[in-house]
Amino acid sequence: MVEAAVKRPKNVYIDTNINRLIYVSSVKYSKNKILKVVIEPNQKIGKRHYNQVISIGVVDRNKMNTPQYTKIK
Repeated sequence: MVEAAVKRPKNVYIDTNINRLIYVSSVKYSKNKILKVVIEPNQKIGKRHYNQVISIGVVDRNKMNTPQYTKIK
């Protein structure tokens, strides 16, 4: 489910407080819950840059309606 959420997300948000990307996908067992994958973009490790997964969890859908999150897709 996590790989699908990142490759084909239902929505993508930016967390305006800490400039992280939030990939959102639906979950099959509850219509009021979503799978939320938080990614820190452009982390430098050595000479390369990576997008690092910070956290993964299932949360209430209405938590994404706060002003902290701006929908970009």
